[in-house]
Amino acid sequence: MKICLLTDELSCKHGWGRYSIAVIRALLRQGADVRILSPRSLCTETDLLEHPDHHSISSFLWDTRSLLSTTISNWKRVRRLLEGCQVVHCITEPYAPVAAISAGGRPTFITAHGTYSVYPLTKRRDALLLRYAYYRARQVLCVSRFTESRLKERVKRVATGVIPEGVDFERFQAPTDPSIAPQGRYILSVGPIKPRKGYTVSLDAFIQAKRAMPDLEYYVVGMIHDDSYHQKLLETARDAGVANSVHFLGQVPDERLIALYRSCALFVLTPLTLGTQFEGFGLIYLEANCCGKPVVGSYGCGAEEAIVDGETGLLVHQGQPEATAQAMLKLLSDPDTATRMGAAGRERARLMSWDVTATKLLDHYAASLKG
Repeated sequence: MKICLLTDELSCKHGWGRYSIAVIRALLRQGADVRILSPRSLCTETDLLEHPDHHSISSFLWDTRSLLSTTISNWKRVRRLLEGCQVVHCITEPYAPVAAISAGGRPTFITAHGTYSVYPLTKRRDALLLRYAYYRARQVLCVSRFTESRLKERVKRVATGVIPEGVDFERFQAPTDPSIAPQGRYILSVGPIKPRKGYTVSLDAFIQAKRAMPDLEYYVVGMIHDDSYHQKLLETARDAGVANSVHFLGQVPDERLIALYRSCALFVLTPLTLGTQFEGFGLIYLEANCCGKPVVGSYGCGAEEAIVDGETGLLVHQGQPEATAQAMLKLLSDPDTATRMGAAGRERARLMSWDVTATKLLDHYAASLKG
């Protein structure tokens, strides 16, 4: 069984990239015969860049940001590169129309992550293309039940399934230099600096928590996607008199990220569902759990499936800084509960490997060929 995988950038800068890298490596570990279609210039992973069956296509994320343009620029090449493949899997949604148009009679799968599984449906031309792809697919494999529900609100009678994201547990057990992490007690967030990540909520909650715990610091790791939003956050911190305690680190090397996870008091990310923009799963919660840390996230998004409320962390209702601050203080002031939740999260993360995800994918591929 030859499997063709279509995705955008293979780098850890975005959630798409981290997911795609992990899935492809897990499939390869299990001996799968894969052909990778992805922009080679956007691949930062040497093993995948040097894979003998990796072919370049144009990028949706960096070249067009249009499903129609991405489809037009890629479909002839993709159709040619599908020769010899029995199954087509579009790992990132914007390539779904390309896959559907090019696949012929081959069974096609689409992974639905979050925002881009529904956002293009608000644009007339993109909606026609994406609906066609969804109906053409053997199955749309959603990373969470929340993503599945949002998709089915807009596309009726589409065949769906749920295969949760995994986590590379061993990656977070690698030795690091503890001196590269901050000293003292701090809260950590990881994710792009943009409104749907809910930093207005977590920052306001931190300001409230710091009044009770003056030594508390807040560190944020992530690319700035919205500069005006970033400036608003900085202004909020200045106005509250905590500017020197709020640290935006941007992207950091892997070793430092792991060190930050390990040394933090707890991990917080409180996403907001803003129209068609939403958190599909929340791999970062599992990453923090891998390091034995309790987590705080939001109801009403995929975080509900990454966090077991009251066991591996706490969930709060969206847009409520007071409730978020209370959750923070509950864990910060009760080390026994925080340790217990961190240990439970670590054990759960250990069992949610990418190899489990890959096995489920291979089962779906095999069943589609039998069908």
